[in-house]
Amino acid sequence: MYLKESTVLSEQHVLVVDGISETEEVLKTVLEPRGFHVNRILSSTQQKHLKNHMLPML
Repeated sequence: MYLKESTVLSEQHVLVVDGISETEEVLKTVLEPRGFHVNRILSSTQQKHLKNHMLPML
């Protein structure tokens, strides 16, 4: 019986926690071409802070 060797590739992920959006953008620019996935999450405190300081879009 012949067993075929298989290779499992796992994706590399980077998680930015409570960082500024510019940090996320730089990491995406540098790492995504190398096969990484970059995601950003905000704590509820940071979400409230951003919501209170957002300018209305016209």
